[in-house]
Amino acid sequence: MSRDIKLNTIVTFTTQFASMIGAYIPLVKTIDNLKEDMNDKEFKTILHTISEDIKRGVDFADAISQHSNAFDTVYVNMVGAGMASGKLDMTLKQLSTYLTKRAETTNKVKAALSYPIFMFIAMTIIIIMMLIVVIPMFEKLFASSGKELPLPTQIAIKMSSFLQNNWGIIIIGIVITLISIKFYISTEGGRRKLDLIKIKMPIFGILNSKSAISKFIRTFGVLVKSDIPILKAIKLAKSSSANVIIEQSIDDIVNMIERGYGVAEAFREVELFPDIVIQMISSGEESGKLDELLISTANYYDDQVDNDIKAIVSLINPISTVIISLCVAGLLFAVFMPIFQLGDTIG
Repeated sequence: MSRDIKLNTIVTFTTQFASMIGAYIPLVKTIDNLKEDMNDKEFKTILHTISEDIKRGVDFADAISQHSNAFDTVYVNMVGAGMASGKLDMTLKQLSTYLTKRAETTNKVKAALSYPIFMFIAMTIIIIMMLIVVIPMFEKLFASSGKELPLPTQIAIKMSSFLQNNWGIIIIGIVITLISIKFYISTEGGRRKLDLIKIKMPIFGILNSKSAISKFIRTFGVLVKSDIPILKAIKLAKSSSANVIIEQSIDDIVNMIERGYGVAEAFREVELFPDIVIQMISSGEESGKLDELLISTANYYDDQVDNDIKAIVSLINPISTVIISLCVAGLLFAVFMPIFQLGDTIG
């Protein structure tokens, strides 16, 4: 099974591709030249296959459509529209800008989520090391004193003993749990539950929701700018949100438009998109500048995501530090409390 090509690789290729096509370099020669500069071996193989297909007379859009792990439906349809209109170079530049923005938003959200995950892992490792290394060293000292140990120390010793005696079972349990979770979220119900959690969870829910809406609105705008009909553009842009809950709301929008609703009216009915998005769509319908207003709205949302990330990071940094400090301090307290009590007795 082919792996998905990284978005950053597609961004680099599209940016260079747009420049070379704009310089009137033949399509096949452009692809062959770019192929040699690609570090990703699988993507290099894909470009070689595309080049060979074009040489055999296959349309470029059809050729790339055979490689969904590299070029999604949005990419394929925009390329097809660009070739049909004779403006492939302009379409590729729009694609390059669109993909760059999408990559930036995705990377910023990942960066915001990576810090608390890293801190949680660090905290877990520190606690485990203290339980399997530090606590056993002091346990012998406590046993030789013959005194009854304080409750926190007893709990720490029992946790240490359980961890040492059952580490194999714990690891197997963790592996089984992770596999079960992965299997569950691969199902329709599991994916829906996960995506609902993503947009409803405290702090990060708003960030994930804004990011998903921004990606959809930007994709929608870029497709409209490429002269793709509005209804088809909405259908194609749906998957860019990468959230089943939002995709289902977009399906409702499509159904309403097909029944005769106006675009802005349909967006308003689903009660998912903020007023500013609906106002922009309404103004775009009236002025004939829907693509420009959608992209402006996406830029606004990207700025909102940036601000949210800064706020979240500034909030999580001290909270994570405090939590780790309290956990470590709690274990140290459990270790040294009997020593202090023993010193008081001797004194």
